[in-house]
Amino acid sequence: MFARTPIAKEFRKWVLDVLDKEVATTPIVKPAKQTSIRRYYVEVKIHDNLFGGCITLPAKTDSFNSLITGLAGDLGFSITGMVAIAGSMEKLISRAQADR
Repeated sequence: MFARTPIAKEFRKWVLDVLDKEVATTPIVKPAKQTSIRRYYVEVKIHDNLFGGCITLPAKTDSFNSLITGLAGDLGFSITGMVAIAGSMEKLISRAQADR
């Protein structure tokens, strides 16, 4: 019943005016510049011992999750989930330090 009254018309006009003013005063936010600096630079080499093939897949990433999902995508697979194993990262770091 309120929707077709002169008061409703006036209210809608007021709301639209307020929204127009708000849009006019809201600054445009520019997206942050994307830098090519990533935390990890990785080369994954895959050797095929049966047919003697080899492929190197370079990757730049900020997380192991994006590294694994990107690698899987490059190979034509889709990962539906990953589970973190307790202590696995510490084991990987200690192994890398021992190789130095």
